[in-house]
Amino acid sequence: MRYHAYLQWVRMASRNFSRTAVTKTEELNKRKVELLDAQTLVLNASMEAKRKLSDAEEATFQASTKEIVDIDQNPGSLRRNREEQD
Repeated sequence: MRYHAYLQWVRMASRNFSRTAVTKTEELNKRKVELLDAQTLVLNASMEAKRKLSDAEEATFQASTKEIVDIDQNPGSLRRNREEQD
């Protein structure tokens, strides 16, 4: 009987872990979409005005690009950093 109870516990723990991992991935993907949308807006505005990006816009664009690269390369470490900030 103990073995059966242990197997049930392992199955539940596995399901919960899978749901958590999927949720975190979805959150990171949402963040990437937000960053990419913001970058697109900045680029479109500068193109319509036929001007270069300002220094502030360039800095924001670079920071967004760095965060997107961090999400793609190190999703686990970025998750931990976000959890520590919250």
